Amino acid sequence: MEVNLSRPKLDSTLSLIIPTRNRADLLEECLRHLMGQIGQKDEVLVVDNGSQDDTHQVVLSFQDKMPVKYFFESRKGPSFARNLGIRKAKGKILGFLDDDMIANKNWVKEVKRLVPQGDFVYAGKVKNIYFKEGIFTQMSRLRDELFWPLILKQSSSRDKGRPVINFLGSGNFCLRKEVSLNLKKVFDEENFPFIGEQQDLAERLQLTGYKIIYNPKMITQQQKGEIILKKVLVESFLWGKAMGMIEEKYQASPKLTKLFFEHKKSFSLFQKLSLAWRRANWLVFFLFFLWETSFSLGKIWGRFQSSVFKRT
Repeated sequence: MEVNLSRPKLDSTLSLIIPTRNRADLLEECLRHLMGQIGQKDEVLVVDNGSQDDTHQVVLSFQDKMPVKYFFESRKGPSFARNLGIRKAKGKILGFLDDDMIANKNWVKEVKRLVPQGDFVYAGKVKNIYFKEGIFTQMSRLRDELFWPLILKQSSSRDKGRPVINFLGSGNFCLRKEVSLNLKKVFDEENFPFIGEQQDLAERLQLTGYKIIYNPKMITQQQKGEIILKKVLVESFLWGKAMGMIEEKYQASPKLTKLFFEHKKSFSLFQKLSLAWRRANWLVFFLFFLWETSFSLGKIWGRFQSSVFKRT
């Protein structure tokens, strides 16, 4: 009698979740670059978060080209939209893209190659595309140049040569669906409906025992429109506030401290400015200073607010 010693084939069906709101043109571009990558057993779940444009029609126009489904979530915030997508997902792998992301031609293939191999979460690399040049674009590019090197420098360990990081971008990551089932909630709708939800998830994943592996081959390009300084400063403050709340919430965790040692500490404003000063002219540096100062003030406010709520 012949014994079959071959390993059983793992189910690598993918459910790709894309939240969107009033960005039908960007969504169309996102879906167009997924054509040819999505298999017939896979699914793309577009979750409309209250759009008033042609979002539904765009999704319908792709249904004869690949398995794409449309869902509507009236509660505002990408956390609500992504959680609905997770509940509706049927695949064994959950992938996440934002509606302004363009996945490279091997993105799905790379996700399926990695995810079935173990209980890890994989975070990809995001490259920003700017449609309009100017001084604000230079400022944003400077931040891009500093961002990933700082994230990778903060990694404290490696898994089979791959960096383990303490960061998760909501627009480019993937995990096994069973990992999500081990969490009481995936994205925190109550505390982080709009901003900071991905980093809160990163902390909870690590506390549950999952490592976040950085995979530079999972590449997406994010389409950036016109950069308005006031909007940038407000968003930077709100992101800083969310990070302050998260740091206050998880700072006492011995598991995270052991995993990341001193690298758990974020880079100071002075360290970031020192790096920026070497790479920019004075005007770009000044704008970068405003951006990072707004972030730091937001973080201080977030930590203060969280500590006050703890005492009350």
